[in-house]
Amino acid sequence: GEAELRKAVALAPEDGDALYQLGVARASQGDLTQAVELTRRALKLDPRNANWYRWLVAYLMPLGRLDEAKQAIGKAVELEPRAIYNHHLLTIIEVQRRDFAAAQKAAEAEPAGPWQDFALALAAQIGSNRADADARLQACIHDHAEGWAFQVAQVYAVRGEPDAMFEWLARAWQARDPGMQALLYDALLLRYRNDPRYAALAKQVGLPWPPAAAMPVAAVKP
Repeated sequence: GEAELRKAVALAPEDGDALYQLGVARASQGDLTQAVELTRRALKLDPRNANWYRWLVAYLMPLGRLDEAKQAIGKAVELEPRAIYNHHLLTIIEVQRRDFAAAQKAAEAEPAGPWQDFALALAAQIGSNRADADARLQACIHDHAEGWAFQVAQVYAVRGEPDAMFEWLARAWQARDPGMQALLYDALLLRYRNDPRYAALAKQVGLPWPPAAAMPVAAVKP
């Protein structure tokens, strides 16, 4: 699939969608540096594509480039102020900064629904109210266990409970949860990348381990 995307970029270097899709392919293999470069090139061609800004945020966070990620999600909010998932991503940024107040505020701004429920659960895990953190996690499991196993695993990752995290990732893989595509670039899960179970899961899913080495961006430039 990536070979065909590279052909598309070579044939139509000004096609933002081809650049964006190739960025997704590279990120899925762990090449975040190139994924960022490709997505930024796509956004130069279509600077009002809010969805691409959201993907850019996902690639920037595991690189530790949180200030850039916050700027990118701010642009997505500006373009689509009522869209779902924008403030969920902002919550994840603030969770990584261990800023409970900011994470809680971002989660509350997410439109009501499953993404807000998980955002509030993520924020609660870095707060001081452990009863609330436990209750929000259990509510997510009760209300959204079907189809949301990957997100449950993320909450357990923030809680610092890798055994439960891997259990829910196994469920996600069994259900062919599309979130598994992000295994090599999920900012919350990658804190456990040195656990042997992470490598074993990546290989089981069919992702490269260790993650694909960064390829020179010049290789896909016109």
